[in-house]
Amino acid sequence: YMAKPNTYDLAIEYLNKGLLLATLINDKANMGSSYVNLGEVNFEQGKDSAALYNFFKAKDVLDPNDEILPYVLNNIGKLFSRKNQSDVALQYHQEALSKSTEIGNKLFMAQSSLALAQLYRERGQHEKAREYFEEASTISAEIKAGPELQKAYAGLSESFSINNDFRSAYKYSNLSAKLADSLYKYAADSMQLKYEVGIKEKQIDLLTKDKDLKDLELKRQKIAKNALMVGLGLVFLIIGILYRDYRLKV
Repeated sequence: YMAKPNTYDLAIEYLNKGLLLATLINDKANMGSSYVNLGEVNFEQGKDSAALYNFFKAKDVLDPNDEILPYVLNNIGKLFSRKNQSDVALQYHQEALSKSTEIGNKLFMAQSSLALAQLYRERGQHEKAREYFEEASTISAEIKAGPELQKAYAGLSESFSINNDFRSAYKYSNLSAKLADSLYKYAADSMQLKYEVGIKEKQIDLLTKDKDLKDLELKRQKIAKNALMVGLGLVFLIIGILYRDYRLKV
């Protein structure tokens, strides 16, 4: 429901239910997850105040060593970036990088480095941006994080182009394009697989329903056969009684 704008309201409804349950049992990890997911939906809806409220609630409720805390901090940074408050955004992305490094979550390290690189690029600090793009590409390649690696390559290509290093810019542009193509193909294959699985599941459902109908028909026939036998038994019994009475009278 979080992935489609037309189901955002349902996503919020279910997330609030999950948040209520987590609050009742004081499950802070799931409370934090619910808050950050609510914030993400609000962010996509353009409701920045609600998004910021939920992101901060997630930050406050989570344990300082919780693995998803850097993810929350990056979301706060992304929101301040959209509000054109780059200094505040940098602060949160830097905190996210420090925290993800501390807990050893390399995916969040790569995402934090990317966010910092993009912010420095927007501020015109291209050398600083390139440093973070390189850091993001190294970590992403190590953990095989395709989407992050593709963005890092694209950023490096732009950074080298600005410095007139067109050979390196071309190299990373090629790497970015090839990876983007692979990611697109992977996404398309995944969608095809989901479609085929869905078709197979429908076929299985139809076969199951067909079997159920056949079983029901067999049961119906069995009941009808038993009823017929009982009926015939009663008929013969009545005939027998009538015949006996007739013989007694004769």
